[in-house]
Amino acid sequence: MNLESAVKYFSPKSLSITTESPCTADDRLTATDIMGALGMATAKSQFGMALFFAKVDLSQEAKEIAIAELTRYALTQAPKYLGKSVSGRQLGMVVKILAQAAYAEYVNSPDADKECPVCKGAKKINGIGCKHCKGTGLVKNRCQCHGSGKVIDQVRTNKTGVLTEKICSRCNGKGFFKIPSSVAYRAVSSIVTELTQSTWSRRFKPLLDHLVIKCEIEENFANSTIKKVTK
Repeated sequence: MNLESAVKYFSPKSLSITTESPCTADDRLTATDIMGALGMATAKSQFGMALFFAKVDLSQEAKEIAIAELTRYALTQAPKYLGKSVSGRQLGMVVKILAQAAYAEYVNSPDADKECPVCKGAKKINGIGCKHCKGTGLVKNRCQCHGSGKVIDQVRTNKTGVLTEKICSRCNGKGFFKIPSSVAYRAVSSIVTELTQSTWSRRFKPLLDHLVIKCEIEENFANSTIKKVTK
């Protein structure tokens, strides 16, 4: 069993196991089996388990654990990446911002919400509800390929007469857009007022990228762990 199939055993928006058996290849596993397996996997990889459960929006508790663990890890990496460019109380605040930004990028998907580019999140334009976001101030982060990561290859389709797809060049096949690092830069620069773009690119941005990769590594470790304990 992998992490994705494990999610089916949980009640919606909760970390409690449901007694209803999902129709999967893992039907041989009982709720007791699942609880035991998840307990063992969490003992070995609490960070990765929390990250994945937060990514699939299973619970607020998982999100809080994931961000807290990521922040703690970021503090251990700060001396290597940031050097003496920030210290003391500022360091704690900056590390938390970077951890939150890395988490946001890790959970980013075509279904994630982002600020409406038309009304800038204000919901209204000149007192009238924004038509682009329907007055919510938010839109989905889907690329123009509708989140599929693929588009019709018009040239090959016309040439062969067979509908042919290709990787979307706008999102590079992801189906969504990365969160601009400028968002984190602005947040950090509000704390470190003397922060320059060059220092951000040379020291802070690499730490942000490292934290995103760390999330992916921890999820993969958690996934391999739960596979082993449910063999």
